Amino acid sequence: AAHPTINGLGAAYEPEAYKVGLQLYAPYYLRDEERGGFKRIQVEDSYDYTDPNNGSSDWYTNVINEAKPMWAEPYYGQAAKTWLAEYLSPFYLDGELAGVVYIDHSFDTLSEFMHTLDLGEEGYSFILTKKGKFVSHPDDTFVGRSILEKAEELDDDTMKKNGSRAIKGESF
Repeated sequence: AAHPTINGLGAAYEPEAYKVGLQLYAPYYLRDEERGGFKRIQVEDSYDYTDPNNGSSDWYTNVINEAKPMWAEPYYGQAAKTWLAEYLSPFYLDGELAGVVYIDHSFDTLSEFMHTLDLGEEGYSFILTKKGKFVSHPDDTFVGRSILEKAEELDDDTMKKNGSRAIKGESF
């Protein structure tokens, strides 16, 4: 059985790196809840993932430009209907940069675990992205929104202060 937090995985090749004459090749295996296992889709059928002017291609172009593994900013996967964390790494063929391999992890299991933590009468846990967006919160109206946006909306100075510190990577 597939690991429950793995939502998808793929490899995206540089132009002609997979096969001479083949500009783009990017198989992606997406968890198929209905049938079990994974189903294959081709990313290049949807868009040119190598185009640096396409915001949807940042996951690929950032790794190629940096030439090092990295975590992407978590995002809401429309097909998966859940928040995902993506880990990406460049790969090489015969010493040449050939593309990016990546794996998408679901936040579902982590969120479920965090909501079981006993943090007292008024305590609760949540998960923020580096940019301050909620990906898990006991109140679903927070999920997908910025902590600073919610602090402003709720007129909550403590949330605003702590949110600013979190975005800077500080503890509080």
